[in-house]
Amino acid sequence: ATALTLALPAAVARSPIAPASSVFGVTDAELAPEAWISRLKTADAVMLDRVAIDARNVRLMQVDDSMHDLQALPAMLDRATVNGWIQGLSQRPTRTLYDESGQVVAASAIDAIVANVNLDAIPASQPTRYGMVVQRAALRGMPTSLRVFSSNDNTDIDRFQESAMFPGTPVAIVHASQDRHWLFVVSPRYAAWVEARFVAEGKADAVFAHAGKAPYRVVTGAKVRTVYTREQPQL
Repeated sequence: ATALTLALPAAVARSPIAPASSVFGVTDAELAPEAWISRLKTADAVMLDRVAIDARNVRLMQVDDSMHDLQALPAMLDRATVNGWIQGLSQRPTRTLYDESGQVVAASAIDAIVANVNLDAIPASQPTRYGMVVQRAALRGMPTSLRVFSSNDNTDIDRFQESAMFPGTPVAIVHASQDRHWLFVVSPRYAAWVEARFVAEGKADAVFAHAGKAPYRVVTGAKVRTVYTREQPQL
């Protein structure tokens, strides 16, 4: 018998112990904000004051089509406007899609989803309605909770998932799906479908009063999560 000897790279052979951060080359001290603040010459300098921030936000609404100034919406919405929002997102898929089990999503299932968009029910004109998101909610490209994928062996990216909203987010309610389980909403940062049970309708004054309530906190950190993993949903 011949013995087989494997030559391992030096880095592997040493088997270094991972630091607390789990990122090699990052020390425990560098996990604290003070380590980085101390490197700044003008850490306490005001980068933008309130006037500059407001001007920047106005400019953002002008140049980014995904942003919406809800308080600037007219009292009545015409069909063309609402149809444009929905058609800009909810187009019938042109490629083959797969479900969580790796099976092709049947054309009949796609037909039902497209029919649920309910475009024919958009009135010629409708009063602008407002609401507030009351639970963390997904924003979907289609009025369905069906998760679909581009291939049958990769379930990382749900092609119907667009974004998400936190509780307290104000929205304009502009359309309902045929089954009435979904609402097409326009939020300050996106327009898409959300489950109707996650939106409480209210008068504009009440909705905006809550959204603009002071004092407020600016959240600069969040939980770290991986992409959805069927085998480990808790991730």
